[in-house]
Amino acid sequence: MFGISDMEFLTIIAGYILIIAVPVVIVIYIIRRIRKTNNDDDISEASLTSSPDFTDNQRKILKMIQQKKITIDDGEKLLSEIHK
Repeated sequence: MFGISDMEFLTIIAGYILIIAVPVVIVIYIIRRIRKTNNDDDISEASLTSSPDFTDNQRKILKMIQQKKITIDDGEKLLSEIHK
């Protein structure tokens, strides 16, 4: 075939697979891992805020932390003052 032996042809095909297919599979794997991690965070946060033990004040403080209006330390201080 085109002046090359079958073994050379198979070697070329194997090279293309290594160069193209393997990196694509690795990138897809990484993307799926990142998405899974983000989904797990969203699920745990949603279940936390919907808990009956989670007060409105705690929800407000969590929202302020997420919006970067206050730091986590400031949020903890606010919670400790509220619970006094």
